[in-house]
Amino acid sequence: MTEDLQIRLLLALLLSYPVIRFARWLKRRGQLRDFASRYGLRFRGILPSDKYAPYTRFDRVRRGVLLYNVMEGRWDAFDVALFDVPMRGGTTT
Repeated sequence: MTEDLQIRLLLALLLSYPVIRFARWLKRRGQLRDFASRYGLRFRGILPSDKYAPYTRFDRVRRGVLLYNVMEGRWDAFDVALFDVPMRGGTTT
C-alpha cells in the first residue's frame, strides 16, 4: 500500500465515527418523535434546564444545563415530562 492510500483510509476511518454517531442520534430522535406523537405528547427537543418549571425544582436536573429529547403532555390524567439529562458517566433518561 502506498502512503497516500494509507492516509486516505485512516482519514475515512476517523471521519466515519462522527457520521455514525450523528446517524444514530438522528434515528433515536426520530423514534422519540414517533413515540411522543403516538401517546399525544409534545416533543420539544432541547431545553435549558434552569429556565422552565418544573425542571428548576429538581437540583440534579437544574445542574444538567441542557435537557435533551424533552417530551411533555398528559398521561393517564397526569402532567408528565420525559427527557434525557446529562449526568456523570453519560446521558440518563
